[in-house]
Amino acid sequence: MPPGALVAPARPVSERVDMNQQRRTSPRVAARIPVRYGLVTIDRADTAENLSEGGLFIRTNRPMVVGSSLQLEIGFPGRTVCHGGEVVWAIRVPEPMESVMVCGMGIRFTETEPGWSSFFRSWKDGLDGR
Repeated sequence: MPPGALVAPARPVSERVDMNQQRRTSPRVAARIPVRYGLVTIDRADTAENLSEGGLFIRTNRPMVVGSSLQLEIGFPGRTVCHGGEVVWAIRVPEPMESVMVCGMGIRFTETEPGWSSFFRSWKDGLDGR
């Protein structure tokens, strides 16, 4: 593939996830939230641009490999939430195009803090009321 081409990690057909399995079970909420993450240690910081009860989208041009397990710290106002997650899709774009094209990775939560569902709903309801 030529340098600067659009890339997304490809999986052999036997490893590809059935798109029906990736369907979201709850709608995404558009919001810019700081997120720190990493494989074993938390060593990266970017911005989540939307999230749901079951996952989030992190805008970055340094996405992790699809299938990677991550530790996440999501910085809500007044509270940091720690979750485990898995990269379910990722896309990188040529550097000059980062500001005009979507690049990043979709994360599905695999472990959530106790009380996450009720916290998320309260936070979302607060956004709906602004």
